[in-house]
Amino acid sequence: MKRALLIFIGVCLFGCSPTVKQITAPDGRPAHRITCNERDGLTLADCWEAAGKLCGGRGYDVLGQNENKSERFMFGVYRADAERDVFVRCR
Repeated sequence: MKRALLIFIGVCLFGCSPTVKQITAPDGRPAHRITCNERDGLTLADCWEAAGKLCGGRGYDVLGQNENKSERFMFGVYRADAERDVFVRCR
């Protein structure tokens, strides 16, 4: 049991990073969608940091961003989550 708890904590601390997917922008050129889930402890700042790492010194153009909020009540606990997406194109 103790070992399972340590593994779970390790995954949460080191496995929670923004999700990056290559997409096609409306103009047909490649771009990236970077998703940061609040339930994973990620903020919008984490998304922008990931964009900076992804594009490096070339920089990026912001194509847009959105935020989806959800609320749920499970096992007697109220939980509000937010999923944030930023859309960028590396220069």
